[in-house]
Amino acid sequence: MQAINVAVFRWIFMTLFLGMAGVSLLLVSFGLFGLQTALADWWIGVGLIYLLRCVAVTVFFNVPLNEALAKMPAEQSETQHYWQQIYVPRWSIWNSIRATACVAASVVMLIGGSVADRGGILR
Repeated sequence: MQAINVAVFRWIFMTLFLGMAGVSLLLVSFGLFGLQTALADWWIGVGLIYLLRCVAVTVFFNVPLNEALAKMPAEQSETQHYWQQIYVPRWSIWNSIRATACVAASVVMLIGGSVADRGGILR
């Protein structure tokens, strides 16, 4: 995992990750202040799900675990213990929460768009 964290295309990940965080902020803002339809609540929900479950989980849980692992020498037994007993279980749980939240945000956006389309809002 240490090699993966170093080799990952950070600029691609960061562009997409931070770009979606920006889009989420725009959705929440537009839902709160710019959209006076039933679709507003859906957009606020999508933005908050992504920000609170994807971005926050990444920033506050996955990244600190990655950074702690990156500081450890790969050959030491303490690193192996950290990897097996702490890193993998915790990172996996938080990554599952993050992935589920991304799916949930997508579903909420699709349902919101469908509801808006049935109501003639998108026409």
